[in-house]
Amino acid sequence: MSDLIVTIKEIKKLLPHPNADNLELVIVDGWQCVVAKETYKEGDLVLHIPPDALLPWEIADKWGVARYLSGYEKREKPDAQGNFSTAGRVKAVRLRQEISHGCVIPNEGNYKPGDDLASVYGIVKYEPPEDMSWNQGNMEKPNVNLYPYSDVQNERNFSQVFESEESVIALEKIHGTNSVIGCVIQEGIEGTPYEIMISSRKNRRKMGEGSLYEQPLLITPAFEQMLKNMYAHYTVDEIAPRSVIVYSEIFGHVQKHFDYGHPDGYNYACFDISVNGKYLNWDEVVKWCSAYGVNLVPEVYRGPYNEAKMWELSKGNTLMPMEKPHLREGIVVKCLNERMDVKIGRVILKFVSDDYLDFSSRKGGTDYH
Repeated sequence: MSDLIVTIKEIKKLLPHPNADNLELVIVDGWQCVVAKETYKEGDLVLHIPPDALLPWEIADKWGVARYLSGYEKREKPDAQGNFSTAGRVKAVRLRQEISHGCVIPNEGNYKPGDDLASVYGIVKYEPPEDMSWNQGNMEKPNVNLYPYSDVQNERNFSQVFESEESVIALEKIHGTNSVIGCVIQEGIEGTPYEIMISSRKNRRKMGEGSLYEQPLLITPAFEQMLKNMYAHYTVDEIAPRSVIVYSEIFGHVQKHFDYGHPDGYNYACFDISVNGKYLNWDEVVKWCSAYGVNLVPEVYRGPYNEAKMWELSKGNTLMPMEKPHLREGIVVKCLNERMDVKIGRVILKFVSDDYLDFSSRKGGTDYH
Protein backbone atom coordinates (compact mmCIF):
# COMPACT_ATOMS: atom_id res chain seq x y z
CA MET A 1 0.00 0.00 0.00
CA SER A 2 1.08 3.58 -0.60
CA ASP A 3 0.33 6.61 1.53
CA LEU A 4 -2.70 8.78 0.85
CA ILE A 5 -1.29 12.14 -0.26
CA VAL A 6 -3.93 14.87 -0.63
CA THR A 7 -1.91 18.04 -1.10
CA ILE A 8 -1.88 21.39 -2.81
CA LYS A 9 0.09 21.10 -6.05
CA GLU A 10 1.13 23.48 -8.78
CA ILE A 11 -0.10 22.85 -12.31
CA LYS A 12 3.13 22.27 -14.21
CA LYS A 13 1.55 21.67 -17.61
CA LEU A 14 -1.80 22.24 -19.26
CA LEU A 15 -2.27 20.27 -22.47
CA PRO A 16 -5.09 20.07 -25.02
CA HIS A 17 -7.20 16.93 -24.88
CA PRO A 18 -6.56 15.10 -28.17
CA ASN A 19 -10.11 13.77 -28.42
CA ALA A 20 -12.32 16.52 -26.94
CA ASP A 21 -12.37 20.23 -27.75
CA ASN A 22 -14.02 21.15 -24.45
CA LEU A 23 -11.56 19.26 -22.21
CA GLU A 24 -7.93 19.74 -21.19
CA LEU A 25 -5.23 17.71 -19.45
CA VAL A 26 -3.80 19.04 -16.19
CA ILE A 27 -0.41 17.69 -15.05
CA VAL A 28 0.38 17.89 -11.32
CA ASP A 29 3.54 16.07 -10.22
CA GLY A 30 3.28 12.73 -12.03
CA TRP A 31 -0.53 12.74 -12.18
CA GLN A 32 -2.74 13.57 -15.15
CA CYS A 33 -6.31 14.78 -14.63
CA VAL A 34 -8.95 15.59 -17.24
CA VAL A 35 -10.70 18.93 -16.62
CA ALA A 36 -13.11 21.26 -18.39
CA LYS A 37 -11.36 23.60 -20.80
CA GLU A 38 -10.32 27.05 -19.54
CA THR A 39 -10.89 26.09 -15.89
CA TYR A 40 -7.21 26.37 -14.93
CA LYS A 41 -3.95 27.79 -16.22
CA GLU A 42 -0.34 26.76 -15.76
CA GLY A 43 1.02 27.85 -12.38
CA ASP A 44 -2.35 27.59 -10.60
CA LEU A 45 -2.35 25.91 -7.19
CA VAL A 46 -4.94 23.15 -6.92
CA LEU A 47 -5.90 20.36 -4.54
CA HIS A 48 -5.27 16.92 -6.05
CA ILE A 49 -7.51 14.04 -4.88
CA PRO A 50 -5.76 10.82 -5.95
CA PRO A 51 -7.28 7.44 -6.80
CA ASP A 52 -8.33 5.30 -3.82
CA ALA A 53 -9.26 8.30 -1.70
CA LEU A 54 -12.64 8.19 0.07
CA LEU A 55 -14.32 11.56 -0.36
CA PRO A 56 -17.25 12.43 1.97
CA TRP A 57 -20.47 12.86 -0.02
CA GLU A 58 -21.20 16.34 1.33
CA ILE A 59 -17.81 17.54 0.11
CA ALA A 60 -18.17 15.68 -3.19
CA ASP A 61 -21.59 17.29 -3.73
CA LYS A 62 -20.16 20.72 -2.94
CA TRP A 63 -17.36 20.24 -5.47
CA GLY A 64 -19.68 18.73 -8.09
CA VAL A 65 -17.79 15.44 -8.42
CA ALA A 66 -20.10 13.04 -6.54
CA ARG A 67 -21.50 11.33 -9.62
CA TYR A 68 -17.98 10.39 -10.75
CA LEU A 69 -17.20 8.43 -7.55
CA SER A 70 -17.56 4.69 -7.04
CA GLY A 71 -20.52 3.99 -4.78
CA TYR A 72 -22.61 6.90 -6.06
CA GLU A 73 -25.51 4.61 -6.90
CA LYS A 74 -25.22 2.94 -3.45
CA ARG A 75 -25.09 6.04 -1.25
CA GLU A 76 -28.82 5.87 -0.49
CA LYS A 77 -28.85 2.06 -0.18
CA PRO A 78 -25.46 0.92 1.16
CA ASP A 79 -24.63 -2.75 1.65
CA ALA A 80 -24.85 -4.59 4.98
CA GLN A 81 -21.43 -3.27 6.02
CA GLY A 82 -22.44 0.31 5.31
CA ASN A 83 -19.92 0.73 2.49
CA PHE A 84 -20.33 4.02 0.58
CA SER A 85 -22.98 5.33 2.99
CA THR A 86 -20.81 8.31 3.95
CA ALA A 87 -18.18 8.59 1.21
CA GLY A 88 -17.40 7.65 -2.38
CA ARG A 89 -14.20 6.18 -3.77
CA VAL A 90 -12.10 8.16 -6.22
CA LYS A 91 -10.79 6.01 -9.07
CA ALA A 92 -8.65 6.43 -12.16
CA VAL A 93 -10.86 6.52 -15.25
CA ARG A 94 -10.51 7.23 -18.95
CA LEU A 95 -12.43 10.24 -20.25
CA ARG A 96 -12.54 10.29 -24.04
CA GLN A 97 -9.64 7.78 -24.07
CA GLU A 98 -7.35 9.86 -21.81
CA ILE A 99 -6.58 8.68 -18.26
CA SER A 100 -7.65 10.88 -15.35
CA HIS A 101 -5.87 10.07 -12.09
CA GLY A 102 -8.53 11.29 -9.68
CA CYS A 103 -9.50 14.95 -9.77
CA VAL A 104 -8.24 18.46 -9.09
CA ILE A 105 -10.16 21.05 -7.08
CA PRO A 106 -9.63 24.82 -6.86
CA ASN A 107 -7.53 26.00 -3.90
CA GLU A 108 -10.49 27.54 -2.11
CA GLY A 109 -8.58 28.16 1.13
CA ASN A 110 -5.50 29.75 -0.45
CA TYR A 111 -3.33 27.01 1.00
CA LYS A 112 0.40 26.74 0.26
CA PRO A 113 2.02 24.14 -2.03
CA GLY A 114 2.52 20.88 -0.18
CA ASP A 115 -0.17 21.51 2.43
CA ASP A 116 -1.87 18.18 3.23
CA LEU A 117 -5.63 18.71 3.44
CA ALA A 118 -6.84 15.14 3.96
CA SER A 119 -7.89 15.81 7.56
CA VAL A 120 -9.36 19.23 6.68
CA TYR A 121 -11.87 17.63 4.34
CA GLY A 122 -12.21 14.25 6.09
CA ILE A 123 -10.59 12.35 3.21
CA VAL A 124 -9.20 8.90 4.05
CA LYS A 125 -7.68 6.04 2.07
CA TYR A 126 -9.96 3.33 0.74
CA GLU A 127 -9.05 0.08 2.45
CA PRO A 128 -11.77 -2.56 2.75
CA PRO A 129 -11.86 -4.95 5.71
CA GLU A 130 -9.55 -7.93 5.36
CA ASP A 131 -11.32 -11.03 4.11
CA MET A 132 -11.98 -13.37 7.03
CA SER A 133 -13.71 -16.18 5.11
CA TRP A 134 -12.89 -19.86 5.69
CA ASN A 135 -9.77 -20.10 3.55
CA GLN A 136 -8.07 -17.11 5.20
CA GLY A 137 -7.14 -18.98 8.41
CA ASN A 138 -7.94 -18.20 12.01
CA MET A 139 -6.27 -15.33 13.80
CA GLU A 140 -3.16 -15.91 15.91
CA LYS A 141 -1.50 -13.85 18.63
CA PRO A 142 0.64 -11.09 17.03
CA ASN A 143 4.44 -11.17 17.21
CA VAL A 144 6.28 -7.84 17.00
CA ASN A 145 9.13 -9.46 15.05
CA LEU A 146 6.87 -10.72 12.26
CA TYR A 147 7.23 -7.48 10.30
CA PRO A 148 4.60 -6.52 7.71
CA TYR A 149 5.88 -5.56 4.30
CA SER A 150 7.07 -1.99 3.82
CA ASP A 151 4.70 0.44 2.14
CA VAL A 152 5.62 0.95 -1.50
CA GLN A 153 4.93 4.51 -2.60
CA ASN A 154 3.58 5.55 -5.98
CA GLU A 155 6.23 7.00 -8.30
CA ARG A 156 3.82 9.74 -9.35
CA ASN A 157 4.28 11.29 -5.90
CA PHE A 158 8.05 10.77 -5.59
CA SER A 159 9.55 11.10 -9.05
CA GLN A 160 12.89 12.47 -7.80
CA VAL A 161 13.83 9.63 -5.42
CA PHE A 162 15.90 7.57 -7.85
CA GLU A 163 19.15 9.04 -9.14
CA SER A 164 19.58 9.29 -12.89
CA GLU A 165 21.28 6.20 -14.30
CA GLU A 166 21.28 4.51 -10.87
CA SER A 167 21.42 0.70 -11.11
CA VAL A 168 17.93 -0.64 -10.48
CA ILE A 169 15.89 -3.80 -10.75
CA ALA A 170 12.30 -3.77 -12.05
CA LEU A 171 10.03 -6.63 -10.97
CA GLU A 172 6.56 -7.39 -12.23
CA LYS A 173 3.84 -6.29 -9.79
CA ILE A 174 1.64 -9.36 -9.37
CA HIS A 175 -2.05 -8.80 -8.58
CA GLY A 176 -3.01 -11.10 -5.71
CA THR A 177 -2.72 -11.02 -1.94
CA ASN A 178 0.34 -10.64 0.27
CA SER A 179 1.71 -13.63 2.22
CA VAL A 180 4.24 -13.16 5.03
CA ILE A 181 6.11 -16.27 6.20
CA GLY A 182 8.99 -16.15 8.64
CA CYS A 183 11.33 -17.84 11.05
CA VAL A 184 10.68 -15.64 14.06
CA ILE A 185 12.23 -15.70 17.52
CA GLN A 186 10.03 -16.77 20.42
CA GLU A 187 10.43 -14.27 23.20
CA GLY A 188 11.09 -15.79 26.64
CA ILE A 189 10.86 -19.42 25.52
CA GLU A 190 13.76 -21.81 26.12
CA GLY A 191 14.74 -24.52 23.65
CA THR A 192 14.00 -23.99 19.94
CA PRO A 193 14.66 -20.27 19.49
CA TYR A 194 12.31 -19.71 16.55
CA GLU A 195 8.89 -20.59 15.25
CA ILE A 196 7.59 -20.69 11.67
CA MET A 197 4.85 -18.08 11.46
CA ILE A 198 2.49 -16.91 8.72
CA SER A 199 0.56 -13.70 8.24
CA SER A 200 -1.57 -11.80 5.78
CA ARG A 201 -0.63 -8.21 5.10
CA LYS A 202 -2.19 -7.19 8.43
CA ASN A 203 -2.75 -10.14 10.71
CA ARG A 204 -0.88 -13.22 11.87
CA ARG A 205 -2.73 -16.48 11.10
CA LYS A 206 -2.61 -19.95 12.60
CA MET A 207 -0.29 -22.55 11.08
CA GLY A 208 -1.48 -25.97 9.98
CA GLU A 209 -4.90 -24.95 8.65
CA GLY A 210 -3.94 -24.98 4.96
CA SER A 211 -5.06 -21.38 4.62
CA LEU A 212 -4.42 -19.06 1.71
CA TYR A 213 -1.35 -17.54 3.40
CA GLU A 214 0.22 -20.94 4.07
CA GLN A 215 0.20 -21.92 0.39
CA PRO A 216 3.92 -21.28 -0.33
CA LEU A 217 4.84 -23.84 2.37
CA LEU A 218 2.41 -26.37 0.90
CA ILE A 219 3.31 -25.81 -2.75
CA THR A 220 7.09 -25.84 -2.20
CA PRO A 221 8.14 -28.26 0.57
CA ALA A 222 11.70 -26.86 0.58
CA PHE A 223 10.36 -23.39 1.43
CA GLU A 224 10.45 -24.08 5.18
CA GLN A 225 13.94 -25.56 4.96
CA MET A 226 15.15 -22.45 3.18
CA LEU A 227 13.83 -20.32 6.04
CA LYS A 228 15.55 -22.48 8.65
CA ASN A 229 18.85 -22.49 6.77
CA MET A 230 18.71 -18.75 6.31
CA TYR A 231 18.05 -18.32 10.02
CA ALA A 232 21.16 -20.37 10.77
CA HIS A 233 23.20 -18.60 8.09
CA TYR A 234 22.48 -15.12 9.42
CA THR A 235 23.22 -16.02 13.02
CA VAL A 236 26.03 -13.71 14.15
CA ASP A 237 28.33 -14.48 17.10
CA GLU A 238 25.96 -17.22 18.24
CA ILE A 239 23.11 -14.72 18.57
CA ALA A 240 20.08 -15.78 16.54
CA PRO A 241 18.39 -13.16 14.34
CA ARG A 242 15.00 -11.97 15.51
CA SER A 243 13.39 -12.79 12.19
CA VAL A 244 13.95 -14.02 8.65
CA ILE A 245 10.86 -13.24 6.59
CA VAL A 246 9.90 -14.14 3.03
CA TYR A 247 7.30 -11.95 1.34
CA SER A 248 5.27 -13.48 -1.48
CA GLU A 249 2.22 -12.72 -3.55
CA ILE A 250 -0.49 -15.39 -3.61
CA PHE A 251 -2.37 -15.49 -6.91
CA GLY A 252 -4.74 -17.69 -8.88
CA HIS A 253 -8.17 -18.22 -7.39
CA VAL A 254 -7.77 -14.89 -5.55
CA GLN A 255 -8.60 -11.98 -7.88
CA LYS A 256 -11.51 -12.18 -10.27
CA HIS A 257 -9.83 -11.03 -13.48
CA PHE A 258 -6.17 -11.91 -12.85
CA ASP A 259 -5.59 -15.62 -12.17
CA TYR A 260 -2.21 -15.98 -13.97
CA GLY A 261 -3.29 -19.35 -15.35
CA HIS A 262 -4.53 -20.77 -12.02
CA PRO A 263 -8.32 -20.16 -12.10
CA ASP A 264 -9.14 -23.10 -9.79
CA GLY A 265 -6.17 -23.06 -7.45
CA TYR A 266 -3.31 -21.08 -5.97
CA ASN A 267 0.31 -20.35 -6.62
CA TYR A 268 2.77 -17.80 -5.28
CA ALA A 269 5.86 -15.77 -6.16
CA CYS A 270 8.44 -14.34 -3.75
CA PHE A 271 9.28 -10.65 -4.20
CA ASP A 272 11.40 -9.80 -1.11
CA ILE A 273 13.20 -11.21 1.94
CA SER A 274 14.14 -9.38 5.13
CA VAL A 275 16.46 -10.25 8.02
CA ASN A 276 15.70 -8.35 11.22
CA GLY A 277 13.63 -5.92 9.14
CA LYS A 278 16.48 -5.15 6.73
CA TYR A 279 15.79 -6.13 3.12
CA LEU A 280 18.30 -8.23 1.22
CA ASN A 281 19.66 -7.09 -2.12
CA TRP A 282 17.67 -8.67 -4.94
CA ASP A 283 20.51 -10.87 -6.18
CA GLU A 284 20.79 -12.39 -2.71
CA VAL A 285 17.04 -13.10 -2.75
CA VAL A 286 17.46 -14.80 -6.13
CA LYS A 287 20.38 -16.89 -4.85
CA TRP A 288 18.42 -18.26 -1.87
CA CYS A 289 15.16 -18.87 -3.72
CA SER A 290 16.83 -20.50 -6.72
CA ALA A 291 18.72 -22.90 -4.48
CA TYR A 292 15.48 -24.20 -2.91
CA GLY A 293 13.10 -23.99 -5.84
CA VAL A 294 11.11 -21.11 -4.34
CA ASN A 295 9.10 -19.23 -6.97
CA LEU A 296 10.14 -15.67 -7.83
CA VAL A 297 8.26 -12.79 -9.45
CA PRO A 298 9.42 -12.10 -13.02
CA GLU A 299 12.36 -9.77 -13.46
CA VAL A 300 11.33 -7.24 -16.08
CA TYR A 301 14.51 -5.17 -16.28
CA ARG A 302 17.87 -4.47 -14.70
CA GLY A 303 20.10 -1.59 -15.62
CA PRO A 304 20.34 2.20 -15.35
CA TYR A 305 17.27 4.05 -14.10
CA ASN A 306 15.27 6.10 -16.56
CA GLU A 307 11.81 7.30 -15.57
CA ALA A 308 10.31 7.21 -19.05
CA LYS A 309 11.64 3.69 -19.60
CA MET A 310 10.12 2.52 -16.30
CA TRP A 311 6.69 3.77 -17.32
CA GLU A 312 7.03 2.02 -20.66
CA LEU A 313 7.96 -1.21 -18.88
CA SER A 314 4.86 -0.95 -16.68
CA LYS A 315 2.70 -1.60 -19.75
CA GLY A 316 2.02 -4.77 -21.71
CA ASN A 317 1.13 -8.29 -20.68
CA THR A 318 2.27 -10.30 -17.70
CA LEU A 319 5.51 -12.27 -17.97
CA MET A 320 4.02 -15.08 -15.92
CA PRO A 321 3.78 -18.30 -17.99
CA MET A 322 0.23 -18.42 -19.36
CA GLU A 323 -1.41 -19.74 -22.50
CA LYS A 324 -3.19 -16.41 -23.02
CA PRO A 325 -1.34 -13.72 -20.99
CA HIS A 326 -3.49 -10.97 -19.50
CA LEU A 327 -2.50 -7.43 -18.62
CA ARG A 328 0.48 -6.62 -16.44
CA GLU A 329 -0.52 -4.63 -13.35
CA GLY A 330 2.73 -2.69 -13.43
CA ILE A 331 6.24 -2.91 -12.00
CA VAL A 332 8.03 -2.33 -8.73
CA VAL A 333 11.44 -0.69 -9.02
CA LYS A 334 14.14 -0.81 -6.35
CA CYS A 335 17.89 -0.24 -6.15
CA LEU A 336 20.06 -3.16 -7.15
CA ASN A 337 21.89 -2.42 -3.89
CA GLU A 338 19.38 -1.45 -1.21
CA ARG A 339 19.53 2.09 0.14
CA MET A 340 17.43 4.53 2.19
CA ASP A 341 16.05 8.00 1.44
CA VAL A 342 15.08 10.74 3.90
CA LYS A 343 11.69 11.27 2.18
CA ILE A 344 10.34 7.75 1.90
CA GLY A 345 12.75 5.48 3.80
CA ARG A 346 13.53 2.45 1.71
CA VAL A 347 14.02 3.39 -1.95
CA ILE A 348 11.34 1.39 -3.72
CA LEU A 349 8.52 2.70 -5.90
CA LYS A 350 5.64 1.23 -7.87
CA PHE A 351 4.62 2.12 -11.41
CA VAL A 352 0.99 1.05 -11.92
CA SER A 353 0.12 1.10 -15.61
CA ASP A 354 -2.72 3.27 -16.88
CA ASP A 355 -4.01 0.34 -18.96
CA TYR A 356 -4.39 -1.71 -15.79
CA LEU A 357 -6.05 1.15 -13.87
CA ASP A 358 -8.49 1.62 -16.73
CA PHE A 359 -9.28 -2.11 -16.89
CA SER A 360 -9.67 -2.34 -13.12
CA SER A 361 -12.01 0.64 -13.02
CA ARG A 362 -14.24 -0.79 -15.75
CA LYS A 363 -14.29 -4.29 -14.28
CA GLY A 364 -14.82 -3.30 -10.66
CA GLY A 365 -11.35 -4.48 -9.65
CA THR A 366 -10.15 -4.99 -6.09
CA ASP A 367 -6.79 -3.27 -6.32
CA TYR A 368 -5.80 -1.15 -3.33
CA HIS A 369 -3.06 1.31 -4.24
